[in-house]
Amino acid sequence: MEATVVTGVDRSHLLFQDELFGPVLAVTSFSTDEEALDLANDTPFGLLNGVWTNDLGRGHRMARDLECGMVSINEYPITFPQTAFTGWKHSGIGIEQSQDALRFYTKVKNVNVKL
Repeated sequence: MEATVVTGVDRSHLLFQDELFGPVLAVTSFSTDEEALDLANDTPFGLLNGVWTNDLGRGHRMARDLECGMVSINEYPITFPQTAFTGWKHSGIGIEQSQDALRFYTKVKNVNVKL
């Protein structure tokens, strides 16, 4: 599939409301950080968001308020074995990678026996 850029995508568009797993960039315009957060959080999915900015404090504020499991700031989305790969809302199956995955896929049980 060839890489595709779709501009003028609004909240009602399928590309806005669904998770894209392909070389597709859906472009939605915004004027303020608050509007960008409102748009980004107005979806049933929350796997990963990307924030591109020259203001690192702004990037961290956006990352804090985005409803997703992962945020990349000024970086193409990459993951490391030691960091959690996880989604919020209807994204993902839980936590993959990292020690957090071990806790997610296991249950702790305490058994006491008096002999």
